[in-house]
Amino acid sequence: MTFPGNGLRAVFSLRGRIGRARYIAYRSAVLLAFGLVFIGFSLLTGVLPPGWRLFMGILILLATVSALVFYTLPAVRRAHDFNASGWLALLSLIPLLNLAFWFIPGTAGSNRHGDAPPANSRLLVVSAVLLPLLVFLLFLFFAWMGVMSYQWASTGRGATAEQAPASAEPPGEDH
Repeated sequence: MTFPGNGLRAVFSLRGRIGRARYIAYRSAVLLAFGLVFIGFSLLTGVLPPGWRLFMGILILLATVSALVFYTLPAVRRAHDFNASGWLALLSLIPLLNLAFWFIPGTAGSNRHGDAPPANSRLLVVSAVLLPLLVFLLFLFFAWMGVMSYQWASTGRGATAEQAPASAEPPGEDH
């Protein structure tokens, strides 16, 4: 049995099998792509007038649902690789349980879901190593930014003149 289609159609298919490296690369690419989409939506929501916030909320909800779908698609094919039902892919949405899909070896040769996945190219192996690392580093960066923003706001440096406490004296004046 050959895998139906090629290119993007093959990436988003529920049929066939994918190996560990392809699974890791696909899922990491989905995280990066939708992470950038959500960052863009967050920035856009902050600068739009209040009347647009409901529209942006609906847009973010649609993006979240599509992100979950695109994030789950490779897990279905990965479950097929170790000869399990595609429904097992729902377990990959549970944090840390997802890592089981990284380490469970695929079935050697053909199984009920198709032929063995194609051999991994060098680019695919490099992507499977670098993309999760990039996702992790971006997560650390944005977590650091959140902590720094919180500390900046909680020390009062983020307050405007209208928000500053009444007892605050202007800087540089000695009494």
